[in-house]
Amino acid sequence: MKVSVHAASTGIISLLILATTNWQNGLLFFIGGILVDVDHYLKFAWRVKNPSFIKAYKTCCELSEKIKKNPKQYLSLCHFHTIEFLIIVFALSLAWGSYFLFFGICFHFLLDILAMFIYHSVGVREISIIRFMFRKRKVEKEKIII
Repeated sequence: MKVSVHAASTGIISLLILATTNWQNGLLFFIGGILVDVDHYLKFAWRVKNPSFIKAYKTCCELSEKIKKNPKQYLSLCHFHTIEFLIIVFALSLAWGSYFLFFGICFHFLLDILAMFIYHSVGVREISIIRFMFRKRKVEKEKIII
């Protein structure tokens, strides 16, 4: 899903949270809903050795279009989009006593899952690092997107 959709959707919910609780909770929700996508950029910068945000965005959009055409061929791992990452954030939320960052990430995941159903690409992005390690053996190396 495009960053603009995440930003608009998360922004609306953040404003509602801000209106009903406080600005810190609204900000935490917004940060959780948007910054979790930084793993896409980090993955690009690491693989291509190019820190350009614009090039990373264009490459991710092109890759998304390829995946939409034939989703069963691809397997992707986005480290911040995994159950393991979510468990870590939940544990930190318990320690901090605020769950709004965690809720923002969950909302982001919900939007991503909705997009995957719309584009029939459920299963392309692995939701567990552990499961990815087992699944990647069955996929052609050039079709794995880490």
